[in-house]
Amino acid sequence: MNKMHIRFVKKIKADGNPCRKCIEVEQRLKDAGLLSRIDQIVIADETDLQSEGMRLAREYKVETAPFFIVENDAGETMVYTIFLKFLKEVLQPELTQKHHVSS
Repeated sequence: MNKMHIRFVKKIKADGNPCRKCIEVEQRLKDAGLLSRIDQIVIADETDLQSEGMRLAREYKVETAPFFIVENDAGETMVYTIFLKFLKEVLQPELTQKHHVSS
């Protein structure tokens, strides 16, 4: 199985508040016990265009938060802007594989 590096980019709005959807997604990851699979949480601060998250958003041409950047050991990078697609394609297949190994 390929080793993946997963970055979760969440936004802090210009008024200083966290993005509501970002909070929701992070809570869903916690509730499902999947937050430990995230290697790095990056902040996109709307008041700081040079923040790492804002730079990543520009680099990958993403206009919504949250989003996930998944890099595998083959050097491939996938960007997910839809949480359920990320869950289904990245996190759940790995859980399924782990379950089969331990069965």
